[in-house]
Amino acid sequence: GPPTPEKNEPRVRANRTKHHRSPSAK
Repeated sequence: GPPTPEKNEPRVRANRTKHHRSPSAK
């Protein structure tokens, strides 16, 4: 149970950063 949310946490964080870079580059 604990290993599942831990792996998902970094994935969602990386996805959010990529999305945030798009508007910032504009």
